[in-house]
Amino acid sequence: MNRLPKRCPVRTVSDLTPARLVAYFEFGDASRKTYNNRRGVISGFLKFALQREWIARPCWACLRRNQSKAT
Repeated sequence: MNRLPKRCPVRTVSDLTPARLVAYFEFGDASRKTYNNRRGVISGFLKFALQREWIARPCWACLRRNQSKAT
C-alpha cells in the first residue's frame, strides 16, 4: 500500500479510476501473480473504504483478474 500513492497519485480514494489502478497493477511488467496480488490488496482496501463510506460505489467492479499473460 505504500507504493500506490507514488504510482497512482490522487487526492482522495474516490479519485481512483479503473485505468489508474490497472496502470498500477501492471507497473514494472508485472507477472500474473503480482498483478493479481496487487489487485487483491487494493480490492480489500476499496471494500474497507466502501464500508466507511469514503466511496459511494465499488470502483473495483470492472477490475478483472489477469489471466492473459503467460508465466
